[in-house]
Amino acid sequence: MENQITITARTTISNLLIAALQDSNPQVQAEAALSLAKFGTDGTAALIQALKSNAPQVRQNAAIALGEISSKEAIKSLTEALSDPDETVRYSAAEALGSIGDLESAMPLSIGLKDPVTKVRQKTAIALAQLPNPLSIPALLEGLQDLDPLVGASVAMALGQQSLAAIKPQLLTLVNDQKPHVRRNTALALGYLADDQGLAVLMDLLKTDPDSYVREGAVTALGRAAMLLPTGD
Repeated sequence: MENQITITARTTISNLLIAALQDSNPQVQAEAALSLAKFGTDGTAALIQALKSNAPQVRQNAAIALGEISSKEAIKSLTEALSDPDETVRYSAAEALGSIGDLESAMPLSIGLKDPVTKVRQKTAIALAQLPNPLSIPALLEGLQDLDPLVGASVAMALGQQSLAAIKPQLLTLVNDQKPHVRRNTALALGYLADDQGLAVLMDLLKTDPDSYVREGAVTALGRAAMLLPTGD
């Protein structure tokens, strides 16, 4: 009997929250979207519909909730939300797609690396790190050109989840780029490779690069590489 009461209560509450997505107050709708995530897939269809709300906060929270649910049914709608006029919706949709983990999302997600908003680019790169699809490599390599240090580091991390041996030639070329931020970002990516050639390049950057920003990146990358090396125990 107790289990039956619990199941009934769960259904009643989830139905009330779904109804609250139509409340006259957008803040109530937004909070309902987040609460629905606690009920698993019960509210998936309603949350997908909420991605079309006129209120950006509702659309953002619907994207967040769908990411928490990890609903593959929402992939198409979340992909469409990557071009939402509101930046909070765009980066929340990117995060949600990363959480859902469907590798096919990597290609449409890659477009976010060119978003004019820094946070969208960073969140996109972090999401791509969860979706190691070789088709996103060209966009990630281009993303090493990003001037923002957090975006550059996130792009390097995303590249680090790819098969780095296949893109090592491009990285070894980019590490000699005239622009310091490109050398720094490439160094961070090489830190995930941790092979003899990559380590030699990083040590050379640390010793000889004239730009302290690049040398700092080399230090960080060497620290990352050290975590991947055998201990010798």
